[in-house]
Formats: sequence, C-alpha cells, structure tokens
Amino acid sequence: MKFVKFSNRLLIWHFHIKKKFGWRETKDPYKILISEILLHKTDSKKVEKVYPKFIDKFPTIYHLYQAEPEEIDDLIKDIDLFYRGQRLKKNAEQIVNQFKGNIPTRKEDLMSLYGVGEYISNAVLCFAFKKRVPIVDTNVIRVYGRVFNVKSQKSRPHTDKKMWDFAEKMLPKENYVDYNYALLDFASDICRAKNPLCEICPLKSICVYRKEGGYESPVGNKADSVDDIARGKKVALSSLKMHDLRVITVASMIFYAKCEMKGKIQIKAVKR
Repeated sequence: MKFVKFSNRLLIWHFHIKKKFGWRETKDPYKILISEILLHKTDSKKVEKVYPKFIDKFPTIYHLYQAEPEEIDDLIKDIDLFYRGQRLKKNAEQIVNQFKGNIPTRKEDLMSLYGVGEYISNAVLCFAFKKRVPIVDTNVIRVYGRVFNVKSQKSRPHTDKKMWDFAEKMLPKENYVDYNYALLDFASDICRAKNPLCEICPLKSICVYRKEGGYESPVGNKADSVDDIARGKKVALSSLKMHDLRVITVASMIFYAKCEMKGKIQIKAVKR
C-alpha cells in the first residue's frame, strides 16, 4: 500500500539523518512548549541559538512567570517577532494560575492558552506527552501535496479539517513521534519549497510530483477531495515546473549508499 511505503521509507531515511536539537533531547513539557512557540513561523537555526539561553534564564514555568516582559523580549530579539514575548508571558500566567504550573495534557486546555493553535497543541501532545496525534503546517501540507496530490481549497490550508483528517490517516500506530519529526525534517531538507531535491528523495518512486516530471498544481483540482486521493483516484495536474536541483545533502547520499546494501537497513514495520 502506498501509505505504508511512504511511512516506512520516511522513517528509514530519518533513522540515518536525525537532527540534534535541544528541544528534541528533553522530555520536559515546559521546554517543549517553549520550543514550539519559538519555532512558530521561524527558522530552526535561529531558534537553535536562542533556545539554550532562554531555558538557562527561565528553566521553569515559574521563572518565566516572574520575569519582566522586557527581559523576555531582549532574550528573543534575534528571532525578530517580538509578539512572542507577550505570548510567552501570558502563557506562563495562564499555566501558573489556571493549571497550577503544569503544562496541560488535554488539547482543549492547550488551545485555551494565548496564541496556541492546533499545530502547537498537537506538537506538544505528541512530542512531550507521546500522544498519537498528527501535525499539519505549511511544510507538511507541501509534502502530502506533492507525494499524493492532496490539495486544500481553503486560503489557509493548515486550518482545513480535511487536511488534518488526511494527516490522521497517514499517522502510523507506532513510531508516530519519529514519524512527525521525520515529516518536518524531510520537508526542510529534501521536499523544500524551492529547489526540492527530487533526485535523491527516498519517496520519488511513489511521488505524484516526481512522476509527472515535477509539475504541481498550486490549489489542486476542485473535483478532487482528500478522500478521493486516499482511495487512489487519479487526479489532473497543472504545469507549474519544478525548480532545477542544485544541492545534494551528504546525509541523503549516505542514506542511498546504505540502501544499495540489500537487506542491511531494517526498522520495525509501520502498523496501521
């Protein structure tokens, strides 16, 4: 089944190129929540420089609760989006006053926090509390859109329930934390918005975008739905050409070299 191939190949690829970030090395829900708020609409390289300093200065929710807004703003100024300081301060106040200093474990409680939407709440549930929930953002939508030609008709696709339903169907019953991390890293390193590395992509043999010569429909065919794609219905594509490939990552080259050694790469099969 195409879905299983997608999951397995993605997980194998990720097994060999896992990224090391401070927020991925901790089990502390507070630190993971902070990282997700900082990462929102921001390059991970910028957050990587700020995150350790932030956690060092505000190691717990109570330290953040007692902080002056100016202290927070000054610490995260390199990320540029200053509204985050206000958001973090309000989040700390809510968590201390409403949840006794504990990061909420229920989605509705997380989404009650100031500025926390579906993506951040699900990311915290998955990465901090190991719950089986999908994540959907612009990058994830791009991957699913290219591989399966799944498109949203909404102006803000990440709010489209059909996209979230599709992501839920794609989520394996096991390895779902690694799967969600793999999606994010794959979108960043291989299935990039510009200059996607299709030639070294582990999913190229099952990717609609690749099979059609790198053509992509910006909004999809209105006659097609997510359910149609899930049932294997073929869809029409428009003529938006893929950018020329210019960069090959060392990690992906190593991955393919290892794949040539038949039977040498094995991980636990994805269950659905």
